[in-house]
Amino acid sequence: MEEFRKKLIRNVRLYWLFVIFSVIGIISLTIFSAKNHSNSGFSGFFGAFIGVSAINLHKNRKALRNEKLFKEMYIRNTDERTVAIEREASKAAFYIMMIAVSIGMIAFTYLNQAVSYTLACVLGVMTIIYLGTHIYYNKKM
Repeated sequence: MEEFRKKLIRNVRLYWLFVIFSVIGIISLTIFSAKNHSNSGFSGFFGAFIGVSAINLHKNRKALRNEKLFKEMYIRNTDERTVAIEREASKAAFYIMMIAVSIGMIAFTYLNQAVSYTLACVLGVMTIIYLGTHIYYNKKM
């Protein structure tokens, strides 16, 4: 259980880094591109990053302070059934995304070559990531 506590502490530090990175990003966007409104997407991205990080920070810090919540979180994160469900859901979601990107790539071949090439690159990167993680976990386990 101490290993899980260390993991939560590491996650809290990581979320603080995300918040700091996002605040720096928003400030730099505001300073360097005050007249350019096309960066509102980046501001939204950084804002969402701050929001998600703040929620996770609150949840993890609350669990570290309250032993009952910590034990509930530990059980939820280490339960074999939950872990198996998450693994299968992740695998199914990955395959569905691969199929969706493939269909989009084929459809955009007739509409816009640039989008089709971009989707082909995305599909290639997804495949490389899948193979890399597959090799990594085969060696690790």
